[in-house]
Amino acid sequence: MAGYSENADFGWGGAQVLTDGQNQISYQSSDGLSPLRRLMSNATEPSTVCDTQPAGSPNDLVTAFTRTGFSNDGCSGTPAVWTYGNTTGKATELIADASDPVWSDNGATLLFLRPVGSQNQVFQANANGTGAVQLTSEPNGAESPSLSPDGSTLAYSTFDNATEAQVVRTLVVGSSAAPVTVAEGSAPSWQPSQTNGLFDVYGAAAWAPTTPARAGTTATRAPAAGTSSRPTTRCCSTPRTPATRPPRWRWPPRSRHRC
Repeated sequence: MAGYSENADFGWGGAQVLTDGQNQISYQSSDGLSPLRRLMSNATEPSTVCDTQPAGSPNDLVTAFTRTGFSNDGCSGTPAVWTYGNTTGKATELIADASDPVWSDNGATLLFLRPVGSQNQVFQANANGTGAVQLTSEPNGAESPSLSPDGSTLAYSTFDNATEAQVVRTLVVGSSAAPVTVAEGSAPSWQPSQTNGLFDVYGAAAWAPTTPARAGTTATRAPAAGTSSRPTTRCCSTPRTPATRPPRWRWPPRSRHRC
């Protein structure tokens, strides 16, 4: 990959990688063999804006991203989530006072961050930007939201005062139940699912049930060390070890990190 980027995401069915180097949204073939190209024209993405955090939609028709103003001091101003029509060539502000967009697996909704008081919280809105609902109320704020493939469970990271560590928590969307702390770590990512109720915590050498086993199934404990048997519904998180942290590319598409 050419250039430096803080955030990246797969688009076009994994054939391209979206990046935000130099505060512009660009794309390049996922094998790195094609040259890096800007996604938008100068008219659509002028030098007065700062575009970051691209997120390719599941249908590959729209790219969501965060836009702020740009000045000599760098990116500034209140962020908003915008979308760019990959076929129409038009950029549109979708959600004001929002950042870090993440598509749901079916493309029907968007997760994003919005400040509530002094801390960012996770919100969810329809794909057209309407119906925004606050999902988290963490005293230390929430980040890195990821929605399970069936849309029922939110995973995110936050700082836990009791353990003085960054932790991953899950929350059943629409439920009054308290969030469940899964493990120390950050940047969780749900992976393609079947029907079991376990998720694999990346680097934590453990699996933990997120929901009771469904009728006709049995909640399975983690296999012994060195074995390869593992469930296919899982959420992975990155432990706070810089040397082992994977790059911020998403695979499968719309996932936070490669697991």
